[in-house]
Amino acid sequence: MEAGRTEIRLLELLPALASGKPIQCKIHHSFLEDSPTYSAISYCWGHTNKMVPIHIGNCEIRVTINLKDALQHLRHTDTSRFLWADAICINQTDLYERNQQVRIMRDIYINSTITVVWLGK
Repeated sequence: MEAGRTEIRLLELLPALASGKPIQCKIHHSFLEDSPTYSAISYCWGHTNKMVPIHIGNCEIRVTINLKDALQHLRHTDTSRFLWADAICINQTDLYERNQQVRIMRDIYINSTITVVWLGK
């Protein structure tokens, strides 16, 4: 993260014609000062002992079933969708970054085009 500007990561959720297709994404770095267009997801993480894979570029990461379900539901069939989801867009293993990002979560939600609340299936 770059000092002096409010940097966040955004998830580009790639389209899929069928809802059962694996989740494919890309990560982009952005600055809130540049007014990026994205939707923020508010959701319950769910059980962390039941993680499932999604793909970001050529890497596989594991997310909770609830987040995977939200991404499948929010995915478009023909265009990418830009999202902010804390479990993916914040490096959860970097305590400094996590604390810094948590402090700006209000700004992240306020600056989103829309906040999607996912209650689950």
